[in-house]
Amino acid sequence: MAPDAPRGLPGLSPMRQAIARQVTRSWTTVPHFYVSVDVDMEPAAEAVGALNASRPDDTPASLSAALIRALTVVLQEEPAFNATWTADGLVEHEAVNVGVAVAVPGGLIAPAILGCEERDTVAIAEGLRDLATRARAGKARGKEMTGATFTLSNLGGFDVSSFAAIVNPPQVAILATGRAVRRPWVVGDEIVVRRVMTATLSVDHRALDGTDAARFLARLKALLEAPEGWIEGTRTGGDA
Repeated sequence: MAPDAPRGLPGLSPMRQAIARQVTRSWTTVPHFYVSVDVDMEPAAEAVGALNASRPDDTPASLSAALIRALTVVLQEEPAFNATWTADGLVEHEAVNVGVAVAVPGGLIAPAILGCEERDTVAIAEGLRDLATRARAGKARGKEMTGATFTLSNLGGFDVSSFAAIVNPPQVAILATGRAVRRPWVVGDEIVVRRVMTATLSVDHRALDGTDAARFLARLKALLEAPEGWIEGTRTGGDA
């Protein structure tokens, strides 16, 4: 006896269809490569704690905001990553608009915190909370939805150690970060327990090479492991 005919399969929502189109476009047209680095997040976490202790009545900063602030410094120093790929080649952008992956009902969106180069860590934390709240309510603004120059996908809130993200065209790179987990770490001549995060950079090979990505991650690691020069202001990290 033949099985009953299916009643019908659930259709894809408009959001899921848009996601499908975008990731298919990326996977079929962008030649990806991936570079990873482990980062000791203990100094950044301590710096965020000290920053919040100095201003207890204000909106607290967060480790995610510190990561975006450090990313902003690197993107200003490495403008080829703060860029979009066009038919005429690479277009670099002066404004640093960091897209942040936000889970919403039915899918994932990546609205941007606009003008990160003009924000300190606290202002980024405030912008991040506001953006996530409005995005989940479907109230992200048009420029926020279309103006990202680089994207961060952070699964640090989940029990995920590392992953690689898909580049979001026309951007040329995306950073994926997992949870900062306690693990043995060498400091000087001693083995200590530190909070360590794995960061994986996915890059469009048409625009950039492996040495570019390695330099980018090395600079990000250096900043996060020595946050004193940049975490409180909007200036760059100097020789940190």
